[in-house]
Amino acid sequence: MTEEVMLDASVFSSPEHCEEAFEAYETTGQKFRVSAALYKLVYDEVPPSVVVGTLGMFGTSKRFLKHLSDNRDSPFSYLMELKPTLEPYQSNPEYVKELIQYPGWQDLPPIAEKIVFDEYSFLREHSSIVMRTRALAKFLKKRGISVLEKPNDISDIKKLLFRRFRGARWLVGIVVALAAIPNIANNPALASIIGLGNYVLVVTDPPLVAVLQ
Repeated sequence: MTEEVMLDASVFSSPEHCEEAFEAYETTGQKFRVSAALYKLVYDEVPPSVVVGTLGMFGTSKRFLKHLSDNRDSPFSYLMELKPTLEPYQSNPEYVKELIQYPGWQDLPPIAEKIVFDEYSFLREHSSIVMRTRALAKFLKKRGISVLEKPNDISDIKKLLFRRFRGARWLVGIVVALAAIPNIANNPALASIIGLGNYVLVVTDPPLVAVLQ
């Protein structure tokens, strides 16, 4: 892996995805970055109800809720196993200032807001984040950031796509500067996002190991 990759908050509510991330770490030796706000939430002895509530904003599942019910004494033991693979990332104030200009932040709790700020800032600096759900994309889209889903037929950014293989389903978010995409005005698939900002979040769904190669 040549570039750093961040794990989105949605990954942390899935024992299956955390296990696969740990296996990828063992295979590659490469640590993942994680929102500093999320890292503090998960590993600083915050009440479990707060952790569950915050993670739920980024997507939960019946399997996750069943895991919590079946493991009441140590509901987040799988997160403890993942901890050595993580390096916290603190958002760059420059990118927070860039994002805060968009409206609608009042409806997010402060901790969730900080997580989104960290993740967006990381995307702006390092480009790639792996997700389990599209919650981050929806948060950003609601606030004016353009989102482009599965650009399989767009040759200008085909280099952003990865091959698939069996395993847990992963989504990958990649921030692309609109100005960096050639002939954008002549591409019908991209024309609709012109004028909605200087950057677009591209979402595709390769497997995790393909992202790390």
